[in-house]
Amino acid sequence: MNLKKNHYSRRALALLLTLVMCVGMIPTAFAAQQNSYHDPAEHWMQASGRTNELDANSVVTRETFKCGECGKATSFEVFRVPEYTRNGQPALSRNVKYSDGTMVDGVGKGDTMDGIPGKDATYTGYHYTKAVCETCGGINTNMSKSEYGYLKNVYWLYDCAAAFTQELDETVSYEYTDDTYHTVTTKGGTYCAFCYGTNHTVSRKLERHSMVTEVLPQPANGRFATVEKCRLCDYVRYDYTAAKAVIADYYGVVDGNCRHSEADVESRCHKMRLNAAELEQTVFLTLKKQMEAAAPLAPDGTLRVDASVPERAEYEQQIETLQDGKRTLYER
Repeated sequence: MNLKKNHYSRRALALLLTLVMCVGMIPTAFAAQQNSYHDPAEHWMQASGRTNELDANSVVTRETFKCGECGKATSFEVFRVPEYTRNGQPALSRNVKYSDGTMVDGVGKGDTMDGIPGKDATYTGYHYTKAVCETCGGINTNMSKSEYGYLKNVYWLYDCAAAFTQELDETVSYEYTDDTYHTVTTKGGTYCAFCYGTNHTVSRKLERHSMVTEVLPQPANGRFATVEKCRLCDYVRYDYTAAKAVIADYYGVVDGNCRHSEADVESRCHKMRLNAAELEQTVFLTLKKQMEAAAPLAPDGTLRVDASVPERAEYEQQIETLQDGKRTLYER
């Protein structure tokens, strides 16, 4: 019974190991084609010989075509590389089809006007391609046997179809320009999903700084630092205020404006205490004097019609004196 269990366990382990080996043997060209975008112009490698240079800079995939030599559908290793010319026009516009300068008719020769991308040549919207059968090793045997490139180690031109054009992720950067503006640079573009030939787009514009302010105490230096910085670029400006000036401003010394009230310690009534009855009597006397000035009253409280102007002026003087005394009872 235990022998049978061990036998099944060994079979399961062997099956698992076989599966892992098979997965490891799957060609990685397809994975390399996916999520591996790079602009060939930015990583261009020079080599001796036109074909060798195209080989070194190609995007390589594995695809299935019918091989003219094998007589059946088989796996091909396919090389694709963007076409770069010194005038930015594809060689096919001059009837040149192959990388060795051979023309469409397979007989005549023309100028490919090839150059070094990023220096003297630009992407044309076409790419060169070459296919190698992985069964028989024949080059370009996926083409018609009547084609010039059949069984020859040359590349031939294809246009980068619009249906396979991909959008580049847009990037935005901010660069300091002056104390008011920064430069906003937006980069984007498109690329061919087959050869990675890329058309870059760049736009720039000026925008005002987006400022934020922060106040930092610096007790060791006896000051406060006001830091204003742009949220988007590296622009920063500083302003320093002495701590003494901040305190003086609080007490109203700097601008003459009082920030709070103070008791007049020199006043005769400083720290004087009044009970409720005394305060009520003071208010009553004040009101009485005001009434006497407005409507002359006799000592017994009756209206006095023979009041004279000098008496009224005297009462007004007394009221002013009482008001001044009352004012000293309060903090100022």
